[in-house]
Amino acid sequence: MKYLLTFFLLIIANISFAKSVFISSTMFEKDLILNSYKKNTGGLYNYSKAILVELSSSGNRVTLKNRDESLSYKFKIIARHKDGVLIDIASGLDYVLFQSSIYKVELPLSHPELKIYKIPSEFFNSIDIIENTQNHILVKVGLNVPGNDSISLELTLAPKQVITGSPLNLSDEVGVYATYPDLNNNVLLSKQKLPLTYTYAENFPLELIPALKNAVRYWNKALGDELIFLKKASSFDVPLQMETHFIDYYENRDNDGGARGIFNTDPRDGMILSSYIYVPSGFEVWGKKYFSDKFPSLSIQKLSVMVKDYLTHTLAHEIGHTLGLRHNFAASQDSNITSENYAEIIKEYVNSLSLKADVIPAGSVMDYISIDYFALMGAKMRLGHEALSYDLRAIQWLYQGISTDDFGSYCTHFEEPPTVEEGGSIFCQAWDEPHASQSF
Repeated sequence: MKYLLTFFLLIIANISFAKSVFISSTMFEKDLILNSYKKNTGGLYNYSKAILVELSSSGNRVTLKNRDESLSYKFKIIARHKDGVLIDIASGLDYVLFQSSIYKVELPLSHPELKIYKIPSEFFNSIDIIENTQNHILVKVGLNVPGNDSISLELTLAPKQVITGSPLNLSDEVGVYATYPDLNNNVLLSKQKLPLTYTYAENFPLELIPALKNAVRYWNKALGDELIFLKKASSFDVPLQMETHFIDYYENRDNDGGARGIFNTDPRDGMILSSYIYVPSGFEVWGKKYFSDKFPSLSIQKLSVMVKDYLTHTLAHEIGHTLGLRHNFAASQDSNITSENYAEIIKEYVNSLSLKADVIPAGSVMDYISIDYFALMGAKMRLGHEALSYDLRAIQWLYQGISTDDFGSYCTHFEEPPTVEEGGSIFCQAWDEPHASQSF
């Protein structure tokens, strides 16, 4: 079929090839997923929401639309073939839609200002056909919009539906992402299909690979088996495409302190279709500055290990998001580090880079706490300690259906929770230090 398709496209040389797309007959009147992702001018990527669509043909037009027809394209048929039709994609792609982030569907705090951006074709500066095979079409639309480089549209046959079990019970004290609602008004858990392989970028620094491996090992410990794997990307691997799980490293972003873990879900069952994690170089730069300033007598070797511990936690946190876990800003309540033992624990860590297995910096890596605690949690991963209690129970609940009466302390928020001064609860804080707050 691949060679037939190539031949069919070549024999119509009088047609503008860059705007022509062949649609196989296998894609008509089937469940299709329209996946989209945006590239900002600065190089950062962001998912939109995957949409369930269907193709149909009538007269000299091919229509692509979703169930409520909030998205509807009508393309002119250029030529017909027994295996499908050739369309002029520019004739019907008169706008693109983009929903700003998967986080807009998190529960139970859906964003009150959900926006879907409609960008008309007058802001297009190019339409490029990147891939056109029997069951997969990838189109890149260049944009003349400040701060935006392009939007990629990916059309593919929907994967076999996975039954995820009962809808989410909002009384469960565990923070997960979910479809809200799905096509049948159910709230279904968002989780990965296991086993799962994350592909890391070719430019991912060699010295940071151990941190990445330790972060993956942490979640495998929570799962109780080796179900998550790593492999290095090749030049053919493209982040954000369907069925890819990509870990990116942004070089030359030394002032960027924001890592991210995002994903896209199947609107039929909530299963994660693809995921994307990035860490900028600013984490390593900031980590070196922070630890060298706080512990000026550190050797270069010890400084390097502590920075890697900090990054290990960061990577584990972002992987946790792409496994379906939301933030847990109360996890620090389950720490056993107090004002009495904090200095001793830090001294042991700084002097010997070790940490006793029974030291619990927090109940989860999904909290935001101080960098010292991030490093301590990363050290536990480097040393092969067991998964923290909340993470263990949440992952077992999400992936293995193991119920529990107590997940531990939990609270979440769409953004960072309000501070105590702003009226927020002392038990639900970002960037707190358990030994200093003594709020447990």
